[in-house]
Amino acid sequence: MGIGIRDRSGWNRSGVFAVSSGSSLAGVNLERSRGPGRVVRLRLALVLLFGVVLGSGLAFPSDASAEGIWVQVATDVVNVRETPNGVIIGQASWGQSFEVVGGPTPDNWYKIDYYGVHGFVLGDFLGAGGDGGATGSDVAPAAATAAGSVGSVGGERWVDVDRSSGLVTLYDGDVAVVQVWAAMSSDQSESGFWATANGSYRVFAKEGALHYTPYGKAWIRNYVAFDPARDNGFHSYSLESWGALANAYNAPTGGCVALDLWAAQYLFDFVSIGTRVEVHW
Repeated sequence: MGIGIRDRSGWNRSGVFAVSSGSSLAGVNLERSRGPGRVVRLRLALVLLFGVVLGSGLAFPSDASAEGIWVQVATDVVNVRETPNGVIIGQASWGQSFEVVGGPTPDNWYKIDYYGVHGFVLGDFLGAGGDGGATGSDVAPAAATAAGSVGSVGGERWVDVDRSSGLVTLYDGDVAVVQVWAAMSSDQSESGFWATANGSYRVFAKEGALHYTPYGKAWIRNYVAFDPARDNGFHSYSLESWGALANAYNAPTGGCVALDLWAAQYLFDFVSIGTRVEVHW
């Protein structure tokens, strides 16, 4: 379903965001409602130390630095920009936590550590808090999680790829840990070279660094190879050479399974060499 994406002073554009089964959105106008983003939980210690809250979001005195604190996204989806009001390099979702590495600017932009790249988010859509021992890539958006947590429940870790729905589900035994939409091939054949071909596979290689792929003619990171006959694997959406999202970043692939930045990092950390991958209709 389409959901509004916020930054600056209002809605910016529409994007795709998974909502877990059983959720009810009846009667909510997503183009106007900020939902839970209007509820910002600030720790008293931060208020006393850094300043006051003005309406919603984070606000600090102009001469104070927020560097080193942890913040959480407090709206549905927010854009992460290369510079304040600049090029969009990614998105973050409700509940994700990030470390502040600079700011705020006079107009309330915070520089955060976004998967190893520095980006800016407007403080209006951030709340104080988060896990000081985690990075943004360690926290899955609440609406994209299926059940349980990433902590092992003692079963086999494996990955299910459903070509019919476009959903990728990470399992620990029979427990679905995370489920998220992914871009896959437009080739609908069972086993064509350019298809996200059906079959049972095993992860055989991993490459986390940003690198160029001649197949997609784009840059990717967090590549997890599972189909040696076609060089298919999981990886991030298409990126520019400096790490920003490329144009048509979530377009159909040449066979690989392309994920949002947080999901690609999450899957990369979840699997090991030998992890089973099942691809099917």
